Amino acid sequence: MSGTKDEPKPVALDVASDMAKDPEAQNASAEVEKPEVEKPNPEVEKPRKLPRLTFMYWLAKILATTLGEVFADMFSQTYDFGYQATSEVFFGIFVVGLIMQLITTRYVPPIYWLVIISSSLAGTCLSDMMDRNVFAQEKAGYAVGYAKGMSLLLGILLALFITWRCSGRSLSVTGPMPRLAEFFYWACIIVSNTLGTAVGDFTSDNLELGFAGGACLYGGLMLLTAILAVCTPISRVGLFWVWFVLTRPFGATFGDLLTKKKVAGGLQVGTEVTSMIFGLPLIAVVIFIVY
Repeated sequence: MSGTKDEPKPVALDVASDMAKDPEAQNASAEVEKPEVEKPNPEVEKPRKLPRLTFMYWLAKILATTLGEVFADMFSQTYDFGYQATSEVFFGIFVVGLIMQLITTRYVPPIYWLVIISSSLAGTCLSDMMDRNVFAQEKAGYAVGYAKGMSLLLGILLALFITWRCSGRSLSVTGPMPRLAEFFYWACIIVSNTLGTAVGDFTSDNLELGFAGGACLYGGLMLLTAILAVCTPISRVGLFWVWFVLTRPFGATFGDLLTKKKVAGGLQVGTEVTSMIFGLPLIAVVIFIVY
């Protein structure tokens, strides 16, 4: 036979020809073939600036609050530098540490714990200066007393929390924290550390619970808060701040129990020895956290 049959066109050519004629098909094909690129989430990628809430964190926090009480008393009372001068020095250290903390872009344990410890030191002196004698070095002046000082500081702390909440920022400290929330965080810490000393002195002196009674009271409240966090659906954020604030009066009363004279209800261990008892383990814990 002299005739030949036409060979069939390849299917791929037919499909390509059809797509060339149909712009919508070209667009659909491009969308299918184009790989999806996941947009970065700045909140996820932003590094943490606060430590994780582990057992070691809370151990360091309790050590720091107790050390802040006894170490500040060592300079203001034992060495008789006075409340005003000691407050100025420790508050200056707190401000310098806070600036370093705000400048850093990630969690640096030595800087963070420097701010925590200095806030506890400054808070102790500020509370004593305000409640006992504003002009302590001159041995004269006006003191607002434990009850008024405690009420004033509690009002300031509540106002900070309310303002923080109304600003639209979360009170949570478990993730990346915006700059505004970070300012509120540290403001609440310095005020709560100052409040803790006033509350501890109020329960020990005004309510006549003594140092041991005050330490047991706040230790019991801390235990109750921990149980509520484990066994109830109560907000973990709220319970965190309750526990955080309670560590301060606990540290204040426990520190006074160890350092004050026996006639005042203390064990008279002394501020220097007690500072070493809590300071050395705190350094060890921070080193452990770092490494």
